Amino acid sequence: MERKRARYQEMAADDLITFEELRFRLSEFDSTRAAAERELEALHVHEERVAELEKNRDALLSSLMSMAPEALYALKPEERRQVYR
Repeated sequence: MERKRARYQEMAADDLITFEELRFRLSEFDSTRAAAERELEALHVHEERVAELEKNRDALLSSLMSMAPEALYALKPEERRQVYR
């Protein structure tokens, strides 16, 4: 991205574009860059949330697995058969 900015500046220095065009292009460039940075930050926040949810899922599954044998033992035989189906 910095190379593109430098190319615009070189074009202006070589009188290939006016300084007004340079300001306009650099403004567009800065806007695009800021939008990309916001999107990257949003993606980072989303990835952190997904990792947190996966961690919570694993903890919940572990807890349920440890409770299942006791809960099954407490059921009547008919109820146990329904659970196994």
